[in-house]
Amino acid sequence: MSSGFDASVPNMARVYDYWLGGKDHYAADREEAERLLRIYPPLRDLVRENRVFLAQAITWTAGQGIGQFLDLGAGLPTVQNTHEVARAVNPAAQVAYIDTDPVVLSHARALSPGNCLRNSSHRAGEPCHRGSRAQGRSELCSSIERLRPARRQ
Repeated sequence: MSSGFDASVPNMARVYDYWLGGKDHYAADREEAERLLRIYPPLRDLVRENRVFLAQAITWTAGQGIGQFLDLGAGLPTVQNTHEVARAVNPAAQVAYIDTDPVVLSHARALSPGNCLRNSSHRAGEPCHRGSRAQGRSELCSSIERLRPARRQ
């Protein structure tokens, strides 16, 4: 699988999008998705169950007063994105999306100007955690205020 844009070569982010019922995939991605389903038939259901769990976890967490979210391995924008779910509970929620796939990053950048992704950031590279090379790099961590308490006081 390729991580650059080539519609004739399957990309895992687009395969995942296909399993979720999204629209950002091509014939090669669909063929790869179906090939993987022949190997492990429950895969599509597991991917969809994972997405439901993600939405439930974000909803619960935001309901507990958490206002900052870091989505690691975010994938392509699809239904029930982290910012949408979090902001349904807390409209001021901040979200940073991290992914190493250039296809994901290019999609996110194309969607970001002037739309509902305000106050969200999309970055390629490592997350902002202690000991990571990305820690302290403002271009990766600009959406998450590390000194702000995670919970509303």
